[in-house]
Amino acid sequence: MHKKNEVSEIYNKNIFCSRSKPDLLFNMPNAHYHNHYEIYYLISGKRKYFIENQIYNVNKGDIVLMPKGVLHKTIIADNSYHQRLLISFNDNMLYPEYDDQIQKCFNQYYYHIPNALSGQVEMLLLKIENEYKKNDVFGENIIKGVLLEFFAFLIRNYDKFSSEQSKTKSDNRIQQIATYLSENYDKDINLIDIATLYAISPEHLSRKFKKVTGFGFSQYLTLVRVKQAEKLLSSAKIPVTKVASLCGFNDSNYFSAVFKKTTGISPIKYRYKNPHNA
Repeated sequence: MHKKNEVSEIYNKNIFCSRSKPDLLFNMPNAHYHNHYEIYYLISGKRKYFIENQIYNVNKGDIVLMPKGVLHKTIIADNSYHQRLLISFNDNMLYPEYDDQIQKCFNQYYYHIPNALSGQVEMLLLKIENEYKKNDVFGENIIKGVLLEFFAFLIRNYDKFSSEQSKTKSDNRIQQIATYLSENYDKDINLIDIATLYAISPEHLSRKFKKVTGFGFSQYLTLVRVKQAEKLLSSAKIPVTKVASLCGFNDSNYFSAVFKKTTGISPIKYRYKNPHNA
């Protein structure tokens, strides 16, 4: 999870780089999504990465590409130390003429980098980190060029990168449940209903969901609903009460309270600040 001063840097600059210290028992405190892009490079160790409703087992040398507005959280994979390099950037760091190709890279979140290509990938990412540290007038433009080279490298070698994941039976079941929640957020559902549907005790489901995804069951369902509400508020002229109903909230006042707690702003103010297609 970004610290507050890191978040402000991301939004005040076009590019932000952060290398974590080797850490053992660290989980991202809060699941989140944001309006910038991220490249997550695992320098050492193992991690689990939960993205939308998918579970990825990330190993040393692997990359995760995070587009805008995608719910994600990293969690402990085992009891080993890990270190990661995170590169966050906004649209100003991309070349509009290559936007379609670059966006296709972000359609695949996880990239397993084969040993034969790992050195070239690491060289590009470390060059971005080193230029960022120099913090001079040339750095941002150099980084912009290296980012283009990085994405060109991914595109040219796309068929060599695996996105396949080996998951445990437990991971697969929880992923199925997360997918069900993300597709049925508008329904009146709760932990007991889902436990019954998947023939699991509520207690077991609650523990497993938290362990596998890093989310509490209710937390995940709420975040999915709020995220959908954001889309409706910024793209359609629908009354807030209707948005609440369409996103699975039976009480519009409760919806407003949850929305503000989650996003830091009321639904009405969010619509005012994000009138994309309203």
